[in-house]
Amino acid sequence: MTRFVIEVARPDDWSISTLILHLIQQTSIKTIERDIKLLLEGLVQKSGHWDQNVLNQCNGLNIEKVKQYQSAIRNWAYRINGKLFG
Repeated sequence: MTRFVIEVARPDDWSISTLILHLIQQTSIKTIERDIKLLLEGLVQKSGHWDQNVLNQCNGLNIEKVKQYQSAIRNWAYRINGKLFG
């Protein structure tokens, strides 16, 4: 199963949820690129927050938010690994 991870850093060290995009139907790479572009533009428009309206527009994708916690990088890696392969 194909998945994409969108991890964004903010200059103010505010933590933002990582998005894991799961393909739920055959989708062209052009459509996936368009959806990722919309997500990132929405993030900018919402001052560093994911725009739920944009998230809802991404047809063909199941979008999972993974909240970040102030923990060791290794713990974060294990969490993401579990979401992707677990």
